[in-house]
Amino acid sequence: MQISEKDIKKYLKVKDNFENVRQLQSYDLAFQKENYFWIVGTCHKNNVKNQNNIIRAVLSYNENTIKLKNQRKKIKKKYKPLDCGHLLAVELINYLNICDMCKKELVVSECNLFPQFPRANRNKKENIGQARFENWLRAYIENNKTDKIYYEVEKIYRDNSSKSGISIGTRLLAYKNNAPNNEKLECRPNKELKLPFHVFIPNYEIESDNIDGFKDKYCTEDLERRKIDIYHDARRVLKS
Repeated sequence: MQISEKDIKKYLKVKDNFENVRQLQSYDLAFQKENYFWIVGTCHKNNVKNQNNIIRAVLSYNENTIKLKNQRKKIKKKYKPLDCGHLLAVELINYLNICDMCKKELVVSECNLFPQFPRANRNKKENIGQARFENWLRAYIENNKTDKIYYEVEKIYRDNSSKSGISIGTRLLAYKNNAPNNEKLECRPNKELKLPFHVFIPNYEIESDNIDGFKDKYCTEDLERRKIDIYHDARRVLKS
């Protein structure tokens, strides 16, 4: 479902230029018709951020892959009815230069998991989600086996008071770590992906049974124990 940039910002409860979102204040965001934002400007390679909200990794081709997808059985119902989102996707963890046991632990690590609406987690033609960039990056690594990719994924929160709840989106940055990169990322809307890319994927859902189920399961009385920030029905927010 295609909605406007204004409606997305209204649902996320952010100001027009994201100036009330501390984690995005240093970026210039350009809205794309597939309901995500291209981040224009520098790569910010030397950023120092809260390690609880961000994962940085160098990815490279590795023939010694292990089976990681079966680990999802352990977390399948953890965030139901929302998706169990990953900062570092299961499909990309195999490209880390760490031991097999560490890879398996990272799949189910609390720092790597978070509640994510299906629209933001998955990928459709009219609604580009995080999976679009993860799948493209995996294909790139498999076809460019000598390249090393710096990859950064950050959970973005509306403000400090909501950091125990659901993030308003994820920021993804990828560039070649062993080759020259353009410091200035030009906006490439609606074109084939290339490296480097830098995007913000908003975490929202407009019309979904997930919303009502989520509100029922995580009621206000149970909020403090569950440490989950309640999201309102988007349809009501947009009408207000």
